[in-house]
Amino acid sequence: RGEGLRWVFRCMPRYMQAATAGSSPTESISKSRWEEDVARCVFERDALNRLVMNYLVIEGYKETAESFAAETGLDPGVDLE
Repeated sequence: RGEGLRWVFRCMPRYMQAATAGSSPTESISKSRWEEDVARCVFERDALNRLVMNYLVIEGYKETAESFAAETGLDPGVDLE
């Protein structure tokens, strides 16, 4: 279930991982460096869809998760009932 998130983290430089994980960043960077680093990350549609589905299920958005599953063909991985 969390594979999508681990995949996203592997793409990110260390300073981005720290900020995303909620800890204080250890370095300051320029906006242009940030944009360059983000542009180098290539996210596959399937990985992003799994990440969105994971969020919908964890946060309890049952109807939205059902609609998203129907649209994408993804299995929510849990019984939404």
